Amino acid sequence: MVELIEFLLISLALVLSFILLIFLIRRTAFLFSLLKLRKSEEIEVRLVSLISLFLPFTAKKPLAKVRVRKKLFSIYLYHGGGRWRYVHIASDRYTVVFSKLGGKTVRSASRTLGTSKRVIINLPSGVSRSKVRLLPEIKESEAIPLLVFSPEPAELTYVTKERTSIKVAFTGERVGSWLIFTKDTLLSYLDRESRGFFD
Repeated sequence: MVELIEFLLISLALVLSFILLIFLIRRTAFLFSLLKLRKSEEIEVRLVSLISLFLPFTAKKPLAKVRVRKKLFSIYLYHGGGRWRYVHIASDRYTVVFSKLGGKTVRSASRTLGTSKRVIINLPSGVSRSKVRLLPEIKESEAIPLLVFSPEPAELTYVTKERTSIKVAFTGERVGSWLIFTKDTLLSYLDRESRGFFD
């Protein structure tokens, strides 16, 4: 019996170590890709908080500040939980994370999602709310805050400005004060921004 417990604990530790290793490799690869953008004369990258690269939650300080031509961006990393999570941006200050692994279906989420009316969310059965996460407070007015999902959730939603309905957020879309991106789409966006694609 003791040997079985030891085997299970060792197996669990190996699986968790592997997941953590993949997480760190992907985020480190993103950082190197971000730093490679400095080859362009139009892009300036300054690391602010390297520790946020390794955190499984959104740090108060941005990972980096990127100046592209005349625009300044602050990059914040958000752990989207991968394909087992649905993330809902309820406001500029917090998100609600739904888990596919939960046992209850979400039927009414008006208080959780901060809407003024009762809202029915179309989530697959077997999905339940797992936690509320705070987003960092945006203090700088000159820097455009970018929320970069790494890893990406199965789906990302937000409450409309009228606070009456919920919509799916797409990469590059403005949600409140945030611009939403995945790692790859952010790198592509910054590259196009440096070449004046959006002028």
